[in-house]
Amino acid sequence: MAEEKSYKYVIIGGGVAAGYAAREFTKQGLNPGELAIISKEPVSPFERPELTKVYIDLSVNPTLASVYCCAGTGEEKQYPHWYKKKGIDLIVSTEIVKADLASKTLVSDDGTIYKYQTLLIATVNRFFTPEMSAFYEAYLINKGIKIIKGTAVTGFNTNSDGVVTEVILEGGRTLEANIVVASVGGKPVTSLFKGQLEEEKGGIKGIKIIKGTAVTGFNTNSDGVVTEVILEGGRTLEANIVVASVGGKPATSLFKGQLEEEKGGIKVCVIKKIRNRALVSYHY
Repeated sequence: MAEEKSYKYVIIGGGVAAGYAAREFTKQGLNPGELAIISKEPVSPFERPELTKVYIDLSVNPTLASVYCCAGTGEEKQYPHWYKKKGIDLIVSTEIVKADLASKTLVSDDGTIYKYQTLLIATVNRFFTPEMSAFYEAYLINKGIKIIKGTAVTGFNTNSDGVVTEVILEGGRTLEANIVVASVGGKPVTSLFKGQLEEEKGGIKGIKIIKGTAVTGFNTNSDGVVTEVILEGGRTLEANIVVASVGGKPATSLFKGQLEEEKGGIKVCVIKKIRNRALVSYHY
């Protein structure tokens, strides 16, 4: 017999939206046992934007606990015990595999059934990475692009003229390079290069941003190493390193055929402004 649990409110997803929603629920007089947060991630909700900032800053030694919600607004950090103290069931390492909005029922990967009165959908994007497409990964490798997983860039080496010669990875491993593109949220990350590369208008001087086109392929030499990037229309750009950063898409598969979608995401009602705060209300 599958275990069944009932809540007044359920939040699917354990990202920033879930963390701040939990804080607002408590401010509005939430009673113990009324709210559950169900997250596939193994940790409490944390600040994604803050995480990228502290990890790119080599002068600090960050931990995940330092960026728990609501660190981004300077409020009290919501450690796992915060949720327990507030009577919120924080259910981590649990994936919802079925959602029936008509019967207000959710089913998790371990077979547990969750009943709710109001559901808050806070599922994060599914990022498109080589791991998500074996064909895409094989294509890149065939074009001489090496995919390095499970690590991060921690710095770089330059020559006497201040030109980048190597990228430094976690553990001290280096990669020869003469072009480096670092991007978080669509903006060049300059803090990594402070005092070492010349900046210009919030970016790095010498990096050209090309808009209104897309990459359609690559050219390689006889050894299979990338030499050029091909753009729409046939234009080519010389390159020996290619960084594929193609974003993500809303995780809506649970609700296919049950909710109206728009532009790849779930269509919601009009935002209602209450005093100086914005409130989006969508109940099922």
